[in-house]
Amino acid sequence: MLIQASTSTIPAYVMQCMALPNKLLDDIDRVNRNFLWGSSDSSKRTHWVGWHKVTKAKDQGGLGIQSARGRNQALLAKLNWRIRMEKDALWAKVLRSKYCNSRQLHARAKDKLPCSRVWKAIQKGSDVFHKGIRWIPGQNSSLSIWHDKWFAKAALRALIQGPLLKEEERLQVKEVFGPHGWDWSKVSVQVPNDVIMEINAMPFSLGTSIEEDRLIWNGDKHGDFELKSAYSLATRCSEEEEEFMGCWVWKVDTLPRIKSFMWQCLHNSIGVGDCLVKRHLSEMDRCPICLREVETIIHRLRDCEMAKTTWTSLGVQPNSSFFEDSLHIWLEKNCKDHGCRVPNQPPWRILFPFVIWLLWKERNNVVFRAQHFQPGVHSEAVFQALEFLHCALNPKIAGSKRMFWIRWEKPSPGWVRLNIDRSALGNPGRAGCGGIIRNDRG
Repeated sequence: MLIQASTSTIPAYVMQCMALPNKLLDDIDRVNRNFLWGSSDSSKRTHWVGWHKVTKAKDQGGLGIQSARGRNQALLAKLNWRIRMEKDALWAKVLRSKYCNSRQLHARAKDKLPCSRVWKAIQKGSDVFHKGIRWIPGQNSSLSIWHDKWFAKAALRALIQGPLLKEEERLQVKEVFGPHGWDWSKVSVQVPNDVIMEINAMPFSLGTSIEEDRLIWNGDKHGDFELKSAYSLATRCSEEEEEFMGCWVWKVDTLPRIKSFMWQCLHNSIGVGDCLVKRHLSEMDRCPICLREVETIIHRLRDCEMAKTTWTSLGVQPNSSFFEDSLHIWLEKNCKDHGCRVPNQPPWRILFPFVIWLLWKERNNVVFRAQHFQPGVHSEAVFQALEFLHCALNPKIAGSKRMFWIRWEKPSPGWVRLNIDRSALGNPGRAGCGGIIRNDRG
C-alpha cells in the first residue's frame, strides 16, 4: 500500500531519535486518513472504517498501517534497546556519562533536570521498552527474583500478594534455582500454581557456560528487538474488542482493490442504504434497484432480484443453500470454493470476487449515473476472471516453486535443541511422532 511505502515512512527518520509533539503526530495521521479515503480540504469523503481499526494488523482486522503515535513510541523503544546493546558505541557512552552519573540518578527531581531532546525521547520510550524485554539469568546472575523481569509476563512481585520478609526481598534467582530445579521452600508467600507451571516450563541457562545475565526481547524468537511487536505494545488497548474473523480475505486470489472491498464488507462499511442511514448520511434505506427491500450488504450482493439473476446465470440453483448463509459465512465459503459451477469457467474462488465487485459497480452506476442495470454482469465477470487467471495468477504459480536444502542448525553453547517429526495415516487414523535432543556439538 502506498501509505506504508511513502507517507508513513517519511517521518520515520526523525521519529527514531525524537518524541514528536502530539499535534504533529495527529496531523500525520490526518494526512494518511485523507489519502486512504480520497479526502482533501476541499472535498470531504466518508471514512468508512475507523482509524483505530485501520491501524491494526491485518490478522486483527486492520490494514497493517501504523499510527504515527504508535510508530514513534515503538522507534523510541528501539532507541532504548540500542543504548543498552551498543554499550561501546560513542553516542551511547556520551549519553550514559552525561545522564546516568550518580548526581543525576540521586537527584530529588530528576524529571525537572535539563536534558537533551534525545534523552527525553529515550525516557518517553522506556515504558514500551520495559514491557517488551525480559532477562535470561546467567551462571553469575545478580537478578532479583522479585523485582527484575526475568519471567515472561512481568516481575514476579507484581503477580503475588502479601508482604515479604527482609531476607526474601534480597533473594536472587540463582539462590532459588539450583541443579535440581526450583526450591520454593525459601519463599514464605504463596506463588500461584499457574505461575509456577509457566516458570518450570521456561528454559534456563544457569549452570552453563553463559555467565552474564542476558537481555532479550519477548516478541522475537531469537531475542532480538522487533519493531512490529513494539508497535503492538505501544498501541495495545485495555478494552477487549471483538475478534475479527476475516483474516482469510487477504489470501484470496483476486485484485487488491477487490480484497479491500471485501474487507469493508466484513466491517459492514460500504455505501449501501442501511449503512448510510446508520451513519445519519441518508434517510432512505430502500434498494435503489428493486425499491422493495432494505438495502443491506447481503441484499445488494446476493438477495436483490437483479443479483439473483446474475448468480443463476452462473450456475447457482435458485433454491440452494447459496442464498441462506449470513454475509461473513457466505463470503468466506465462496472465496474458498475450488470447484467450477459451469464447464469452461474459471474456478469459483476466482470468479466469485469479480461477480460481487461488478455487482457493486453496477449498483453505483444506477445510483450516481442514472443508468439502467446491465444484464451482462455475469459474462463480464467471467471475462475479467479468466483474464486475471491467465495473465496474473498463472505466471505467479509457475514462478513460485523453488528448491532449497533443509539443514539442522546447532543451538547456542549451553543449550539443547529438540527436533520433532510426525506422521498420520488418515484423519482419524494411526499416528506417530518422534524427537531427538542434541546439544551444540550435535
